Amino acid sequence: MQLRDFEESSCLRLARTIGELWLIGVGLNISGYAALGQGEVATARRLFDEALPILRQVGDQWLTAHTLDGLARVALVQQGHAEAQVLFAESLTFRHNAGDSVLIAHSLEGMAALAAASGLPDRALHLAGAAAGLRQMINAPPHPEDRAWRDRWLDPLRRVLGAEAVARAWAMGEALTLDEAMALALEHPETTSRASTDFSSREPPRAPALSAREHEVASLLAEGLSNRQISQRLVITERTVAAHVEHILDKLGLNSRTQIALWAAEHRSPPRDQG
Repeated sequence: MQLRDFEESSCLRLARTIGELWLIGVGLNISGYAALGQGEVATARRLFDEALPILRQVGDQWLTAHTLDGLARVALVQQGHAEAQVLFAESLTFRHNAGDSVLIAHSLEGMAALAAASGLPDRALHLAGAAAGLRQMINAPPHPEDRAWRDRWLDPLRRVLGAEAVARAWAMGEALTLDEAMALALEHPETTSRASTDFSSREPPRAPALSAREHEVASLLAEGLSNRQISQRLVITERTVAAHVEHILDKLGLNSRTQIALWAAEHRSPPRDQG
């Protein structure tokens, strides 16, 4: 199916013709996830934005929660972290009220990805561990596509923090009760990255222009190297490495080496040095 056909599928055309709001909402929801799966984020946003008020109007809370989750994942990809938190939280609340453990775990995994992208590794791993514990309890492993999406955001943490630290934080999450996991997920995170708070902004911000050397340092931080190891790898002094780290923190508006490493993992193809 071509992307231009998402909004013109036979299901949607028929639903629009007969004015059946629920069917229109279903068609938009399905098409939104199809677009998101193909990386057409702007198209997915448009489809979910149209579906949400329709599904609220007809009172279908299951599909409303599903659409909210889709919008949250769009916002995450577009780096609208504050918006994603609000959307994930509302979707999770609907799913918890419905007692749907599988979808609660799905929401917790989405919020874990958001925490990872926001530079909050402990929160990310606790939420992911809580989701894994819930899935084990109900014998409902994640779909391979869902697992791949989750790991896209969590793998940089594993590289930066190391297996032991990740396993420890993950186990702490697995030990949480459902009520404790819900409280953690719905707690407003003290996001230390520059998360977007303008919900009307639909375009992701441009990546800051780091120098070629700064990109090298950031990439090596993503591999978990210390300043000394980086200085040996690049044949520069530790003081120079420390200065580069400070410049990167300032340019990206970040507060820790872990956040730099996560940023580097998301920008694997750096632009050419402009100066």
